[in-house]
Amino acid sequence: MGLSLVKQSLSNLLQEYRTLRPKLSLRSLSRNIGVNRYFLTKILDQNDKVKFSLDEMLIFCKFIKENLPDSPQISRELTVVQDFFSEHLGSSRIKLIHQNENPKVDFYDRFNFLVLVIACCDKGITRKRILDLLGEGACRSLKLLLKTKHLEELPNGVVRVLDGAPVVFSPALLAYHGPDFLRLYRLRPREQIRNYLDIKVQSLTKEAIEKVIELQKECDKRILEIIVNEENFGMNPMFSLLCVETFVDEVI
Repeated sequence: MGLSLVKQSLSNLLQEYRTLRPKLSLRSLSRNIGVNRYFLTKILDQNDKVKFSLDEMLIFCKFIKENLPDSPQISRELTVVQDFFSEHLGSSRIKLIHQNENPKVDFYDRFNFLVLVIACCDKGITRKRILDLLGEGACRSLKLLLKTKHLEELPNGVVRVLDGAPVVFSPALLAYHGPDFLRLYRLRPREQIRNYLDIKVQSLTKEAIEKVIELQKECDKRILEIIVNEENFGMNPMFSLLCVETFVDEVI
């Protein structure tokens, strides 16, 4: 199947969604859907030779399936994209587009994961704030997590993890959603001390790598001491993501 035909179907689906949200910019639309703004720009581009991220195509189609009313036209456009995915990904992953509401929550879903993460704040967070920060694409996930008792809504309107219990995420889950965290990073003026991003690269001995990891663990411990201190609780939800990895599988 030609990519130009798939691109036309994606464009038609996007235009249908834009009719429901005519006042939203592409940036706002991309936040709601959970994809990069440039992905939507490529869909609308007249150049048929543009390349798309298959992962973002999956996210886009899954969102469209869940947020546009059923109609023969929508079904036809999604079928075109489904056939394309079947050719390139096989039949297993395409089920993401058509999955029904399931009591077992898929935390590899971007919005399910991010809603749970942001609700881990000890003071909780309101429904409105969650949707303001993550976009309306998080609405379905919020309802699902409340329904499945992963989250609870207190009488004062605050949403938090059930009973305020601590949540531990597996390394596999964190690694999978690393790009979702980095997508939230925003470049800001130097005088605004609100975020930090840096990378160090070097070829090291096994012993030196172990020292770096120990330093990261110490840093993680000191950050934890700050964020669990109730005197520091405030109105600004934040996250800290620490990572050390090698480019090789076997360290010598």
